[in-house]
Amino acid sequence: MVRLRPSSKSALMMCSVLLGMTGVSGCADDNVSLFVRGPVPPMASMGSCTFDPSGDLQFDGTFDVGSTFPRRTGYKLGLAVQNQLQARATSGRAEPNGIHITRAEIRLEDIGGNLILPAYSVPTAGYVPPGADATNPGQGIVTVEVIPVSVIPALAGVGDGATVVSYIRLFGETNGTIDIETGDYVWPISLCNGCLFLCLDDPDASQELACIPGQDSVSLIQCGAM
Repeated sequence: MVRLRPSSKSALMMCSVLLGMTGVSGCADDNVSLFVRGPVPPMASMGSCTFDPSGDLQFDGTFDVGSTFPRRTGYKLGLAVQNQLQARATSGRAEPNGIHITRAEIRLEDIGGNLILPAYSVPTAGYVPPGADATNPGQGIVTVEVIPVSVIPALAGVGDGATVVSYIRLFGETNGTIDIETGDYVWPISLCNGCLFLCLDDPDASQELACIPGQDSVSLIQCGAM
């Protein structure tokens, strides 16, 4: 279910509630109470990809839109997200300031600021606990499929070597049922056609796949796997 963004009056009321409850300066959508620190690179673990919310940030993105590799996926980021609402629970009481992220709204532009695709929503799942105090925000990971497989055909005309700029906004709700969102997080993605898959010379060699084949890192594969 997609939620509509609240009206200005509703947003102001939410802001007042948050200010009264937490003492945090700013509104629920000011990119301060909840904000994206940045993407962290995935780590392969037990056959899946994991993300460390306190890990070093990734600083560039590449997406191979021309791949026909059998494990074709969209472009996915693990976003390290911080929650500056402070914990309020006392012994025997539930914590109201943890935040569940439920969806992301994304729009894609070219490097010149021209719209490629109007904003679309994708479901997400992530929990960001509240901060212990004003100097130690809570940290969590939210995985977002920034470019779903269904969107890839729309990028066919952008061109090999071009850059797509994604604007990512996260939406969620606190345990206390207050709607909250981040500001836009901007992430540029370089597009290529076949640059992230290299064929192995030895037909008996084992494939070495990136954690998410087709994005950000090169995979070594047997040519027949394409």
